[in-house]
Amino acid sequence: CKELNLTPDHVDLSDWQDMLDRYTHPTRDVRIALVGKYVELHDAYLSVAEALTHAGIANQAAIRLSWINSEDITEENAAAQLAGYDGVILPGGFGDRGAEGIITAAGYARKNGVPCLMIGYGMQLAVVEAVRSLLSEAKANSTEVDHGAFPAVVRIPEDRVCDVNDSRSNARNGSFTINLTGGRLQIDLLVPGDGPEATGDHSAMIRSLQGALGVALLPPAAVESTRGTVLRVRQREALRLDTWAAVRKKEGETVCGDNHITLHTDDGRGILLLSDGMGTGTRAGSMSRRALELVGSFVRSGCSLAESTAAVLPVLAARFEEWGFVTLDLAEISLFTGRASLLKYGAAPGFLLREGRGTRLEARALPAGLEPMEGEPPVVQLRLREGDRLVLLSDGVWDGGRTEELLRENAGLEGQALANLLVEDAAGRGGSDDMTVLIADLHKAEKEE
Repeated sequence: CKELNLTPDHVDLSDWQDMLDRYTHPTRDVRIALVGKYVELHDAYLSVAEALTHAGIANQAAIRLSWINSEDITEENAAAQLAGYDGVILPGGFGDRGAEGIITAAGYARKNGVPCLMIGYGMQLAVVEAVRSLLSEAKANSTEVDHGAFPAVVRIPEDRVCDVNDSRSNARNGSFTINLTGGRLQIDLLVPGDGPEATGDHSAMIRSLQGALGVALLPPAAVESTRGTVLRVRQREALRLDTWAAVRKKEGETVCGDNHITLHTDDGRGILLLSDGMGTGTRAGSMSRRALELVGSFVRSGCSLAESTAAVLPVLAARFEEWGFVTLDLAEISLFTGRASLLKYGAAPGFLLREGRGTRLEARALPAGLEPMEGEPPVVQLRLREGDRLVLLSDGVWDGGRTEELLRENAGLEGQALANLLVEDAAGRGGSDDMTVLIADLHKAEKEE
């Protein structure tokens, strides 16, 4: 401002002064060992060093960083080289030079409870160390270090290897998209021909994997594949979904125009599907059944509910003259996290019952088949927990405040009893439509032995 002859307004520099004070007056020292291959040239790890500096400022700590060449670390001297540090960093790198030293450093940190940040190449080698030590696989390695490694616990994808004999070609070039979605963790361990049998006591291995991954695992199963015998270990679901349904067809009809399907997918999702066909009777039932069968076929193949409906809605719109329209009331629940998505096309409100209180769940969209859906589907996102109850209703049951009152007063009823009560009450009010209630309770999954 002085050089530009400007008169400054009041400037609040309190945040800046606070940052400077924390930088110039640290309250403690933190000793960090950076174990890498390129420590002679500090610029190779400049981003890591600068990140540590800023972390120190944020925590009013002085970072004392030691640069340790991984080629100098052995099993014999690791304790002497790494003792006394508050943390260890294993940064990125390429190729086989110095790899064993990084593996040894990872083992020292793990066995001695020293916090260890592993980045890229460092994470690869830390996984190698864990498999060697915890699973007694002395020859385990990454294919970046040993192309013929067996077992190869880290395998560099083929699209990251080019013809040039340069390990740096393993770094992916150019922009790309990675989509991370929910699902079930699955680990396949190839059993070598001269290795231990696939059958037997694998409890120690399961405990080690559970500790390393932080998830519960099912007992392993031997599966034959084109590569030979594979020991398959799958993530254990944390939650269980119990479902009940009550259905009543319109008086005088032989078939209910509503249909419902419940699914438990292989990737650990609980699925609730409810549809009400236009009108009543056989034709309505046929329409709602076809709609749910289409959605269900996509869901079973691994598609999310949003993806499934996006594929099905144009089909329903194209067949409107033949099939007419249907309502869709759909729920998808992760049995690992409790995350849930609800999609409603012309459907009556649903309800979440939690600890005796009810929350109405609505998403406004036209019934499926009236016109193709454009844009993102209307989705209600929930985070469910143990003890929660979802209630889905067809239009024939829904009666505004009366339905909400019944749910509130009878929230503690067993699921089937509550479903029956809602349908019977709607029938007693003189309801002249098909009626369906679908209820799902979320519980903690029982441990499978």
